[in-house]
Amino acid sequence: MPTDDPPTEHADDPPTEHADDPPAPPTFASLELADGDLVVYDAENHRAWLQSSRAVSLAAHV
Repeated sequence: MPTDDPPTEHADDPPTEHADDPPAPPTFASLELADGDLVVYDAENHRAWLQSSRAVSLAAHV
């Protein structure tokens, strides 16, 4: 029999954001390598990163 209880969050579920919550700070960071390449990475996910040897203006592509 279904209930009107709200669903419970499990330990591996991502936290639920609510409209009244302040925005979460960005979790990304960057570093410049000795050869001049720039690496931008997600501080919470070691598999999420990109590396580039060039910078491109966003305004040039809008």
